Amino acid sequence: MSNNPFDENKLFNARSALVKMTPDNQGRFEFELWSQYTRLGLDSLQIGDLVAVENYTPPENDLRIYSVLTLTQVYPIHFAAQGGDAYPGHVFESMRSIKEDWEKQSDKPLHPTTTITSHAVSTGWQFKYDSRNPTLPLLDDEKNLPMVGAEVRPLSMEMVDAIINQGMEKQPISPFTHKKFEDINIKLDKETLLTTHFGIFGFTGVGKSNLVSSMVTSLTSDDSGTKSNVVIIDPNDEYIGLLIDKFVNASEEMRYIHVGTDSLPLPIIKELGNNVEDVSSENIDLLLKQMKLPARLKDNQDIHEYIRKGIAKALSRTKIALPAMTLAVWIRDEMRAQIERGTGTAVRDVLRDLEMEWTQSFEETPINAKSIQQAIDRLGNIFSIIDDRLGENDSKKATARGVIMRTRNSLDRQNKILLEIPPRAIIPTKELIETLNNKDTPQTLIITSRRDSDLKRFASIIGNELYESRRREGTLEPHTVFLFDEADLFIPLDSDSEETSEVKDLCITLARRGRKFGLGIGISTQRASKLDTEVMGNLHTYFISKLPRQQDRLRVAEAFGIGEEQLSPTFTFHPGNWLILSHDATGLKGVPIPTIADDANERIIKAASEEKKNE
Repeated sequence: MSNNPFDENKLFNARSALVKMTPDNQGRFEFELWSQYTRLGLDSLQIGDLVAVENYTPPENDLRIYSVLTLTQVYPIHFAAQGGDAYPGHVFESMRSIKEDWEKQSDKPLHPTTTITSHAVSTGWQFKYDSRNPTLPLLDDEKNLPMVGAEVRPLSMEMVDAIINQGMEKQPISPFTHKKFEDINIKLDKETLLTTHFGIFGFTGVGKSNLVSSMVTSLTSDDSGTKSNVVIIDPNDEYIGLLIDKFVNASEEMRYIHVGTDSLPLPIIKELGNNVEDVSSENIDLLLKQMKLPARLKDNQDIHEYIRKGIAKALSRTKIALPAMTLAVWIRDEMRAQIERGTGTAVRDVLRDLEMEWTQSFEETPINAKSIQQAIDRLGNIFSIIDDRLGENDSKKATARGVIMRTRNSLDRQNKILLEIPPRAIIPTKELIETLNNKDTPQTLIITSRRDSDLKRFASIIGNELYESRRREGTLEPHTVFLFDEADLFIPLDSDSEETSEVKDLCITLARRGRKFGLGIGISTQRASKLDTEVMGNLHTYFISKLPRQQDRLRVAEAFGIGEEQLSPTFTFHPGNWLILSHDATGLKGVPIPTIADDANERIIKAASEEKKNE
């Protein structure tokens, strides 16, 4: 490995200099860099590149100190251009010669009227360069400003790797490679990432779900010795397909949870709890038809049987969860859902008392067909309370009776459904909590539901129960992250329902205090501007792709504490390109790193191919 930290060929011997630095109102500086134009030089300089500029620190024994900057903009300028306000005849003549100037200067600067202009910000690092030292220079905290007038020196791939991955030597391979230098893997501190929280922000089509799949695969691998749980809150029910290879190869680590008794087709529900070899072909086909598979997987006939094998294993690991811990909680939720908005205070007071009377003996009762029937049988006493409390007011009595009857009808429907569900198909919340607290069996839970309200309620239950169990016992293992897809549903600026308020409170608790108990939060959304700012401010690592709406870019930049201009690389991003910003989980902290994420589709196709070879 060369000890030279500079890439001496990148500018093709063009002269360069730092020409200007501009402070902003937050004490940061933006630097303007010029270099003589060459066509290949413009091609080789890219947004996100790292360059070195000698700073104002006095040399030590003739060894110069260089500040490390990252480029945020790169563009060519021709000083003969007169702009659109000039006489058109002159403009066209000027442009003809300008085009020739661009084209003639391929690898050698010829005309002083052309430059490559770059804007940059500091990375916070500096280094002392000694050409006699056989190793790359060591990094140090930047102690002085880059020197106006000093030469701009692009850094070599080896030096870029040393800066980006400083202190990360013991970390495993991540699903990210450098956007420019594909031989550089961007290392992530897994434990820090899990417990200091992260956000994934990008518009439709940039590959958010693909990235989540790759990250889940990385976070749950045991290559670093850290065993981690991931709980995916999946309102669109799309991750079973994007993690189908984990169901094939590590099915004992996977669970597919549907909240509510009607979230899956009844034929599938009746078969839940069977061993994988007993899963019917009809139900495999039924779930396959309903799955949201990317086109590259859905249309690939070579992996069709592999997908079906994964579905069979997934169905053997599928359970129904109920959106309440006990029968009392379920009755209360059902009653409150049936109270109409215009209901008066007198009726509400009576209903609150009825609720307490009805549920007091079911506080610790599990939900099943037998216990629901017992609750229904108690309604005779409840109706007599309505008559006693509301007297001769037939209208108010009718309103109160209507709430009770609608609640009874709902319980009756649930009772009939539960009678058709095998008891082994239902997983108690307590069992899930015990699983997530088991240090020996890391789990990935994909939790989905037919209704967002049920999913929000259940996420609140399992999150709060896990948090309280860890708090009581004082434990923080195994590390567990709750990953909320379509996060604007769960942590909006304004809560529109009780369920939303509850899950939002959970997310705030995890973001502020979860780290003490090994709990973290991850979010994924295309609408950052719609998110609660308290959660946003507690995320230490951001994965950012194209965000066409300015309000979303501003929210991300403001929450992380950078200028919006540092998100400019994302304007040209293709699907799979991501900017990583982290205060803790990367070697280069607080500075955007342009990356390419692993393709989950390729991972699954490769896994299917290897499975076929081994048959």
